[in-house]
Formats: sequence, structure tokens, C-alpha cells
Amino acid sequence: MDLSNNRITELSPIPQPKVLHVNLDSNLIETCPDFHDHASLKTLSLNKNKLAIVYGLGNFPQLQDLQLSKNQLSSLKDLSNVPNLRKLNLNGNKFESLADLPDMP
Repeated sequence: MDLSNNRITELSPIPQPKVLHVNLDSNLIETCPDFHDHASLKTLSLNKNKLAIVYGLGNFPQLQDLQLSKNQLSSLKDLSNVPNLRKLNLNGNKFESLADLPDMP
């Protein structure tokens, strides 16, 4: 599902429970408090948004690729339950420490 280059400001649940790939690049997303429980999601791309925190991003047991480049992130402490995460892109953010990186297989 490609929703890139729009004016989406908040990431709410997508009413497609079996969606595998979601591209939300180049939007205006600042928050994602309710985007969770997409059990089949394998790829989520949120590059070039305005995310400062990842609260709400979680419970993605099949997620393998998470793209978060060019946001306003300085921590990933709220990212949880991503046991299959293999690729994580964080370039162009505001990180000063690697302390909150999730465990990756």
C-alpha cells in the first residue's frame, strides 16, 4: 500500500489487517499513538515525516524492515515487540546515543 507524498499528519490504524507493506514516506506524520496490531506487516516506511517519538509503533511480530530516516527522532525506547526486525534505517534523525536500539536477530 503506497500512501506516500500526501498530507497525512497522524498515523492511525489502517483498516486492512492483512496488509504486508505500507509506504507513508514524505507526509507530515508527527504521531502514531494508535498504529499497532498489524500482525502481518513486513515493511513499514515512514521516511521524511515529522516523527519525534515512536510511541504507538509496536506489536508487529512479522515486521522485517522499518524505515524511519529523515524524521526528528532521538530515541526508540517505545518501539516494542518487533522480534523479526532485520533492517532499520535511522539516518538523518537526532540520535545522540545507541542505548534504545531494539534487539535484532
